[in-house]
Amino acid sequence: MPKKMHTCENQHSSRDLLFADQPLEQRVAIGNNEAPWSLFKEAKKHIDTGNTDAAIEALHRIIDLPGLDSRQYLQAHHFLNELVIFSEEYFKLYGVMIEVGTPEMFISTFRFMN
Repeated sequence: MPKKMHTCENQHSSRDLLFADQPLEQRVAIGNNEAPWSLFKEAKKHIDTGNTDAAIEALHRIIDLPGLDSRQYLQAHHFLNELVIFSEEYFKLYGVMIEVGTPEMFISTFRFMN
């Protein structure tokens, strides 16, 4: 019988991290006050106060930062997608993930483009 690779809790946490679709509340809980973390916090503050335009501007500033991890760009795009509608031409592929799950095991493979 195949060995289980992860518990369900670990699968969920790994999946959120790899897909870069954590809730904004989790993203801003990171204690770092440098960019991009400070900009995620700024965006969250603006969303909470109803200032959508300022939140969008903060998220665009994250996307414009050079040298971030692919997941950070994806996370900013994820939050932007919740605030505005984009055309297909706007998106850039940052990574690919494939998941296969059975009752006995969970396998995932991914490739980030950086």
